[in-house]
Amino acid sequence: MINVNIRYKGKELSTILPKCNDELRADLKKAGIDLPAEKLKLRSSAKEQYLVGLYTNNPLDDLIIDRLCNNDNLFELNNLCGILDNIADHDLIFKTILCSDARCINGIKKLFADHFMEFSDKLVLNTHLEEKPATFNVKKCVIEKAIAVTHKNFEHISRFPFMSLAFLERNKDFMYYDDEENMYHCILLYDIDFGDWILIESEGSTYTRYAQYIPQAKYIYEQFLDSHLNEIHLCCPIEIYQHIKDHPKDNCILDNADMAGYADDINTFIRENDLPAEHKRGLKFTYFIHTILRF
Repeated sequence: MINVNIRYKGKELSTILPKCNDELRADLKKAGIDLPAEKLKLRSSAKEQYLVGLYTNNPLDDLIIDRLCNNDNLFELNNLCGILDNIADHDLIFKTILCSDARCINGIKKLFADHFMEFSDKLVLNTHLEEKPATFNVKKCVIEKAIAVTHKNFEHISRFPFMSLAFLERNKDFMYYDDEENMYHCILLYDIDFGDWILIESEGSTYTRYAQYIPQAKYIYEQFLDSHLNEIHLCCPIEIYQHIKDHPKDNCILDNADMAGYADDINTFIRENDLPAEHKRGLKFTYFIHTILRF
C-alpha cells in the first residue's frame, strides 16, 4: 500500500493506492481537486499548483517510489500498483526491480511484460469465455462504419455500455436489423491504441442496445480494407467568371493563377454544402488546363 497526500490550492487529500480508478477519481473530486489523476505528476515542479507526497512502510512499495520519474503520474502509479499487488510472489517482484535499471513506471512494466498487455511479447486478448457452451449462435453483422476512440474513452464505454453516447445518436441510421436478410447492420467502435472493438447495433437508441466485444478486430478490419476496397477520386473542371459590365461572359474567365486566390472561399462553400453521404472534397490544382474540384 502506498499512502498519497496531495495539496492543491489550499486543499488536501489523503488516500491509499492501489484502488479502483473510479474510487480514485471520486476521492479527487470530493477533495475539490479538479485535475484528473492523469495530470497529477508524481515529481511536480515549483510552477505546479499542487504537491504530491508518497510514503509507505512496505519495502516493495518504497522501491517503486524510489524508481519513479518526472513524467510519471498518479493514474499510472495506481494501475501499476493494482496489477503488481495481484502477483503472488512479491519477493520476486522486489528482487526483479532491485536488480534492474528501471527508472520509471513504463520501465517497471517492461520487467513484468506478461502482466501488461502493451509490453507483452505474447498475444493477449480481452474476451469472455463461456463455460461448457452447447453451441455458438451467430448471425451475420454488416459493418457500416468504423469509429476510432482513445484507449481511455474505449475503457469507459466498455465499463458503462448503457450510457447515452452522442456518436450513437449521430450514426443511428447505420444501425438496424434486416428481417429479410436476417442480419444486423452495425458500427464498430475501436480502441485506437490496442485494437479491440465493440460491435454495436443500437436499434435507434443512443446506447448499445445490442453489442459484442471483439478483441483485436482493428487488424481484421484493416486487412479487409487492404484487400477489398479501392479509393476513387472523381474530378470535374470549374470556371470562375469575373463580372465586367458590357463584356461577353467568355471574355471574363479568370486564369488558374487568379482562381487560386479564391481557394479558401470555394472550399468553405464546399464544406457548408456537403451532403451526408459525401466524404472528402476540396479544391485540387493541376499543371495542365483547368483548376478542378475533387469529390
